[in-house]
Amino acid sequence: FFFTVDTARGPLEASAVLFDPSKDVAVLSVPGLTAPVIPQAPQPARSGDSAIVLGYPGGGPYTASAARVRETLDLTGPTIYRNGTVEREVYTVRGQVRAGNSGGPLVDTEGQVLGVVFGAAVTDDDTGYVLTLDEVRAQLDAATNSADAVATGACVLS
Repeated sequence: FFFTVDTARGPLEASAVLFDPSKDVAVLSVPGLTAPVIPQAPQPARSGDSAIVLGYPGGGPYTASAARVRETLDLTGPTIYRNGTVEREVYTVRGQVRAGNSGGPLVDTEGQVLGVVFGAAVTDDDTGYVLTLDEVRAQLDAATNSADAVATGACVLS
C-alpha cells in the first residue's frame, strides 16, 4: 500500500513499514522527506501538564491545538476491526481532538513527542485519547530498521 504525505515542497509517496492493528499504529517511510525528526520527550507527561495536539482536524488545514493532560490510565476498548478487545496505556487529554488528529503527535510545550493521538471521546467533546510513548515504543523501535513495505489490511485512512 502506498500513501501520500503532504509537505511544504509538495506531496511525497510513502509506504507503511510497520502496522500494528492491536495498537492501531502505522509507521510510514517517506523517501525524500527532509524534515527533521520530532524528538521524543525524555519523561512521560503528568496530570496537569500542558500539551499540544497536532494534526488535520476534520480534514482541514494543519492545526496545533492546546490540550492539558488529565491522567494516564490503562484503557480497554475494541480493536480497530472490532473483533476483540485490547488494553492500551493512554493519556486522557482535555482539548479539541477530532477526526483527522488520529495518528498525529501530542507534543509537550518544548515540541517533544509525548504520544500518538488515536481517538476522541464520544460523550465529551473536550476529551481525547493519546497512546503514550511507552505504549508505542516497541513499534517505533521496530520501525527504525524496517524498509520493506507491509500491508495494512483493511485499514482505512481518512
